[in-house]
Amino acid sequence: MDRIIEEELWNYVCFERDDNIYLTYVGQSGHATVDYTVKLNAYEVNLVKSGHSSVKRLLGGFNQTRFIIPPFWPIK
Repeated sequence: MDRIIEEELWNYVCFERDDNIYLTYVGQSGHATVDYTVKLNAYEVNLVKSGHSSVKRLLGGFNQTRFIIPPFWPIK
């Protein structure tokens, strides 16, 4: 089971799996809806855990090279 840190239904979920923090979110690409998963780096993890930034502020600001393919969602 993964531990949910923050989520907004039909938008994103930030979760912990195997001591790593991941963010999976839904984005729009033309007419298609696409899922993206990113492993958060230490700086981003600290922002989220400290409460200085919400996960929502991180959405869409990732370089494509950070996307994990295929994207995955937490196991609840």
